[in-house]
Amino acid sequence: MMKKIAYVRPDGGVSVVHPVLQARRVGAITVDGVRIETDPTPFEQLIRLYGTDNLSPEWAETEDEFLDRIRNRDVPADALVVIVVDELPDDRTNRAAWVVVDGRLVVAPPSSNPDDYPLNRFQFEGMLLTMGVTFDQIEAAIDATGMTATEKAFAISRLRNAVTYNRGHPLIPMLMPAFGLTDAQVDAAWMTAKEVH
Repeated sequence: MMKKIAYVRPDGGVSVVHPVLQARRVGAITVDGVRIETDPTPFEQLIRLYGTDNLSPEWAETEDEFLDRIRNRDVPADALVVIVVDELPDDRTNRAAWVVVDGRLVVAPPSSNPDDYPLNRFQFEGMLLTMGVTFDQIEAAIDATGMTATEKAFAISRLRNAVTYNRGHPLIPMLMPAFGLTDAQVDAAWMTAKEVH
Protein backbone atom coordinates (compact mmCIF):
# COMPACT_ATOMS: atom_id res chain seq x y z
CA MET A 1 0.00 0.00 0.00
CA MET A 2 1.28 3.45 -0.90
CA LYS A 3 2.37 5.71 1.93
CA LYS A 4 0.78 9.12 2.39
CA ILE A 5 2.27 12.53 3.14
CA ALA A 6 0.59 14.46 5.95
CA TYR A 7 1.39 18.07 6.75
CA VAL A 8 0.28 20.67 9.24
CA ARG A 9 -0.93 23.90 7.63
CA PRO A 10 -0.22 27.33 9.15
CA ASP A 11 -3.83 27.41 10.44
CA GLY A 12 -3.10 24.25 12.48
CA GLY A 13 -5.18 21.92 10.30
CA VAL A 14 -3.82 18.75 8.75
CA SER A 15 -3.86 17.99 5.03
CA VAL A 16 -2.90 14.73 3.35
CA VAL A 17 -1.31 14.10 -0.04
CA HIS A 18 -2.13 10.68 -1.51
CA PRO A 19 0.64 9.78 -3.98
CA VAL A 20 -0.53 7.31 -6.60
CA LEU A 21 1.66 4.49 -7.78
CA GLN A 22 1.11 5.46 -11.43
CA ALA A 23 3.01 8.73 -10.82
CA ARG A 24 6.19 6.88 -9.79
CA ARG A 25 8.93 6.96 -12.40
CA VAL A 26 9.88 3.80 -14.27
CA GLY A 27 13.29 3.02 -15.82
CA ALA A 28 12.18 -0.13 -17.63
CA ILE A 29 9.07 -2.22 -18.10
CA THR A 30 8.27 -5.73 -19.18
CA VAL A 31 5.42 -6.08 -21.66
CA ASP A 32 4.40 -9.60 -22.77
CA GLY A 33 7.76 -10.95 -21.60
CA VAL A 34 9.79 -8.29 -23.43
CA ARG A 35 11.89 -5.90 -21.33
CA ILE A 36 11.90 -2.31 -22.60
CA GLU A 37 14.19 0.35 -21.15
CA THR A 38 13.03 3.94 -21.00
CA ASP A 39 14.11 7.29 -19.69
CA PRO A 40 12.61 7.82 -16.21
CA THR A 41 8.92 8.18 -17.08
CA PRO A 42 5.80 8.23 -14.89
CA PHE A 43 4.25 4.78 -14.91
CA GLU A 44 0.86 6.23 -15.98
CA GLN A 45 2.35 7.49 -19.27
CA LEU A 46 3.62 4.02 -20.11
CA ILE A 47 0.25 2.48 -19.24
CA ARG A 48 -1.39 4.88 -21.71
CA LEU A 49 1.33 4.34 -24.32
CA TYR A 50 1.00 0.54 -24.26
CA GLY A 51 -2.76 0.55 -23.71
CA THR A 52 -2.63 -1.79 -20.73
CA ASP A 53 -1.88 -1.69 -17.05
CA ASN A 54 -0.56 -5.25 -17.26
CA LEU A 55 3.04 -4.02 -17.22
CA SER A 56 5.84 -5.03 -14.90
CA PRO A 57 7.74 -1.88 -13.91
CA GLU A 58 11.35 -1.51 -12.84
CA TRP A 59 11.33 1.65 -10.79
CA ALA A 60 13.73 4.45 -11.67
CA GLU A 61 13.33 5.89 -8.17
CA THR A 62 13.04 4.33 -4.74
CA GLU A 63 9.81 4.77 -2.81
CA ASP A 64 11.54 7.36 -0.59
CA GLU A 65 12.78 9.28 -3.64
CA PHE A 66 9.30 9.15 -5.12
CA LEU A 67 7.72 10.44 -1.89
CA ASP A 68 10.33 13.22 -1.64
CA ARG A 69 9.58 14.30 -5.22
CA ILE A 70 5.82 14.35 -4.58
CA ARG A 71 6.34 16.16 -1.28
CA ASN A 72 8.49 18.83 -2.93
CA ARG A 73 5.87 19.26 -5.65
CA ASP A 74 2.61 19.09 -3.65
CA VAL A 75 3.30 20.20 -0.06
CA PRO A 76 3.23 23.99 0.40
CA ALA A 77 6.45 25.64 1.53
CA ASP A 78 4.69 27.08 4.59
CA ALA A 79 3.79 23.64 5.98
CA LEU A 80 4.74 23.54 9.66
CA VAL A 81 5.30 19.78 9.99
CA VAL A 82 5.57 17.16 7.24
CA ILE A 83 5.48 13.42 7.90
CA VAL A 84 5.13 10.26 5.83
CA VAL A 85 2.53 7.84 7.19
CA ASP A 86 1.59 4.28 6.36
CA GLU A 87 -1.98 4.59 7.58
CA LEU A 88 -4.56 7.33 8.09
CA PRO A 89 -6.60 7.41 11.31
CA ASP A 90 -9.61 5.10 11.22
CA ASP A 91 -11.89 7.97 12.27
CA ARG A 92 -12.20 10.04 9.12
CA THR A 93 -15.47 11.72 10.07
CA ASN A 94 -13.75 14.56 11.91
CA ARG A 95 -10.60 15.44 10.02
CA ALA A 96 -10.45 18.71 11.93
CA ALA A 97 -9.42 16.61 14.96
CA TRP A 98 -6.40 15.07 13.20
CA VAL A 99 -3.10 16.12 14.74
CA VAL A 100 0.53 15.13 14.40
CA VAL A 101 1.91 13.71 17.65
CA ASP A 102 5.41 12.24 17.92
CA GLY A 103 5.62 11.85 14.15
CA ARG A 104 2.26 10.06 13.92
CA LEU A 105 -1.07 11.22 12.55
CA VAL A 106 -3.75 10.63 15.20
CA VAL A 107 -7.23 11.82 16.14
CA ALA A 108 -6.97 14.24 19.04
CA PRO A 109 -9.25 13.45 21.95
CA PRO A 110 -12.11 15.91 22.30
CA SER A 111 -11.33 18.89 24.47
CA SER A 112 -12.65 18.85 28.03
CA ASN A 113 -12.31 22.64 28.25
CA PRO A 114 -15.69 24.44 28.06
CA ASP A 115 -13.87 27.46 26.58
CA ASP A 116 -13.51 25.42 23.38
CA TYR A 117 -17.27 25.07 22.92
CA PRO A 118 -19.33 28.19 22.19
CA LEU A 119 -23.03 27.62 22.86
CA ASN A 120 -25.85 28.90 20.67
CA ARG A 121 -28.73 30.79 22.28
CA PHE A 122 -30.88 27.65 22.58
CA GLN A 123 -28.09 25.76 24.38
CA PHE A 124 -27.12 28.72 26.59
CA GLU A 125 -30.64 29.51 27.75
CA GLY A 126 -31.38 25.81 28.31
CA MET A 127 -28.23 25.54 30.43
CA LEU A 128 -29.29 28.54 32.51
CA LEU A 129 -32.77 27.15 33.06
CA THR A 130 -31.38 23.78 34.23
CA MET A 131 -29.40 25.75 36.84
CA GLY A 132 -32.53 27.68 37.86
CA VAL A 133 -31.47 30.98 36.28
CA THR A 134 -33.49 33.06 33.81
CA PHE A 135 -32.48 35.89 31.49
CA ASP A 136 -34.59 38.27 33.61
CA GLN A 137 -32.61 37.29 36.71
CA ILE A 138 -29.33 37.85 34.85
CA GLU A 139 -30.50 41.27 33.70
CA ALA A 140 -31.34 42.15 37.32
CA ALA A 141 -27.89 40.92 38.44
CA ILE A 142 -26.23 43.03 35.74
CA ASP A 143 -28.26 46.04 36.86
CA ALA A 144 -27.03 45.49 40.45
CA THR A 145 -23.34 45.60 39.44
CA GLY A 146 -21.11 48.62 39.66
CA MET A 147 -20.95 48.92 35.87
CA THR A 148 -21.73 52.24 34.22
CA ALA A 149 -25.13 52.68 32.60
CA THR A 150 -23.55 52.22 29.16
CA GLU A 151 -21.73 49.03 30.22
CA LYS A 152 -24.97 47.65 31.70
CA ALA A 153 -26.91 48.46 28.52
CA PHE A 154 -24.37 46.65 26.31
CA ALA A 155 -24.09 43.69 28.70
CA ILE A 156 -27.87 43.24 28.63
CA SER A 157 -27.96 43.71 24.86
CA ARG A 158 -25.25 41.07 24.45
CA LEU A 159 -27.19 38.68 26.68
CA ARG A 160 -30.40 39.17 24.67
CA ASN A 161 -28.91 39.25 21.17
CA ALA A 162 -25.77 37.10 21.07
CA VAL A 163 -25.58 34.41 18.40
CA THR A 164 -23.01 32.48 20.43
CA TYR A 165 -22.04 32.48 24.09
CA ASN A 166 -18.48 31.80 25.22
CA ARG A 167 -17.58 30.28 28.58
CA GLY A 168 -14.62 32.64 28.87
CA HIS A 169 -16.71 35.83 28.59
CA PRO A 170 -15.91 38.06 31.60
CA LEU A 171 -19.60 38.50 32.52
CA ILE A 172 -19.93 34.83 33.44
CA PRO A 173 -17.50 34.73 36.39
CA MET A 174 -18.65 38.21 37.43
CA LEU A 175 -22.30 37.10 37.73
CA MET A 176 -21.83 33.54 39.07
CA PRO A 177 -21.71 34.64 42.76
CA ALA A 178 -25.12 36.32 42.39
CA PHE A 179 -26.60 32.86 41.74
CA GLY A 180 -24.36 30.87 44.11
CA LEU A 181 -22.73 29.02 41.21
CA THR A 182 -19.19 27.65 41.18
CA ASP A 183 -16.85 27.28 38.22
CA ALA A 184 -17.23 23.50 38.45
CA GLN A 185 -21.04 23.73 38.29
CA VAL A 186 -20.99 26.08 35.31
CA ASP A 187 -18.33 24.00 33.52
CA ALA A 188 -20.33 20.78 33.97
CA ALA A 189 -23.58 22.44 32.81
CA TRP A 190 -21.74 23.97 29.83
CA MET A 191 -20.31 20.63 28.71
CA THR A 192 -23.77 19.04 28.98
CA ALA A 193 -25.41 21.89 27.05
CA LYS A 194 -22.93 21.68 24.17
CA GLU A 195 -24.23 18.19 23.37
CA VAL A 196 -27.86 19.32 23.03
CA HIS A 197 -28.96 20.05 19.46
